[in-house]
Amino acid sequence: MVMRLVVDRYASRLDVMRYLLNITLDDTHILLDHAEKVQRQLRTLLAPYTVLAAVPSDTSVTCDTTNPWAAPVFRECVKSHTSSLSAHGTRLTPSEHLLLEAVQETTREICRVTTRMWASGLTAGIDPFYPADQRPEADRIRPLMDEWKKDMTELMSWLDWSVWVKCRPACGVEEMCYLPTWPIGFFPPPYDLPEPEGHPSPSQARENALLPDPNEGEWKRPQPKCIRRLAPYGF
Repeated sequence: MVMRLVVDRYASRLDVMRYLLNITLDDTHILLDHAEKVQRQLRTLLAPYTVLAAVPSDTSVTCDTTNPWAAPVFRECVKSHTSSLSAHGTRLTPSEHLLLEAVQETTREICRVTTRMWASGLTAGIDPFYPADQRPEADRIRPLMDEWKKDMTELMSWLDWSVWVKCRPACGVEEMCYLPTWPIGFFPPPYDLPEPEGHPSPSQARENALLPDPNEGEWKRPQPKCIRRLAPYGF
């Protein structure tokens, strides 16, 4: 139940930020606009945990990778979903302890990455709630956006939630999103084929050569795709 709550709270917001960060932009004004949109998403995400005193000092002119002033926000974010469960202490079974640790580790990583991103954006002067004296330069925003993109990609790859497995772009009315599942849509790998007596025939050798590598592509990590739900059907 708690893990479902964590997924429901963060999944769509992280997906929106990944979308914004994956757009290639050259125009300075559009780049700054996208940075402000990402910052707004981060601020909304962390709003329930924001401590009013957690603001950078006036002397902070560069992005500190540690951002100690943002530590209270990080702590509130980490304990928001599990503090009541942790209070039960020894009354939890070993399995419940294991589940609790999994949820805590997940929320800790989400909060660590998002708090650092939010703090670096605020320090860079792109948060409308804490406007800078002057608009930040593009040569400062672009490296920040690249860093955000790297952090978000690594976080979502680490989480690897099934809710993000979807067809992009969305399927049409006559289609459905299908995740290839063995054996439908797959060919048998060469080592599952019966060994012919003696040397393989030329046709058998050609067939083996056309079979996909089991360590690559859809064999390794199937990807969703749109298939027709009305005739004519096909994979």
